[in-house]
Amino acid sequence: MKLDKIKFAKVVQYITNLNHQNYLELDVLDELIDIDVEPTKVNCYDIDELLHQIISPDGYISAIKTYRALTGANLKDSKEAIERYRKVFLTTDTPD
Repeated sequence: MKLDKIKFAKVVQYITNLNHQNYLELDVLDELIDIDVEPTKVNCYDIDELLHQIISPDGYISAIKTYRALTGANLKDSKEAIERYRKVFLTTDTPD
């Protein structure tokens, strides 16, 4: 979910104007930040593919890209998540 620039500017302007007021009108602020978000559609194949990329030695970059596509997270957060998952998956001993 991303807040577009115009809505963000309106929120900043509203909050800035609070310096001249002693109260916060929650209904106004709620209307300013109301954002339509399309539901994401994730299927089992996408999850399987992400898991395969995480454990694949050469799947680091593709795992980050897939994670971003699935979650909508930014690059930094996606990279950190994949690094955490790879650490867990790649250091865990599997039973024979």
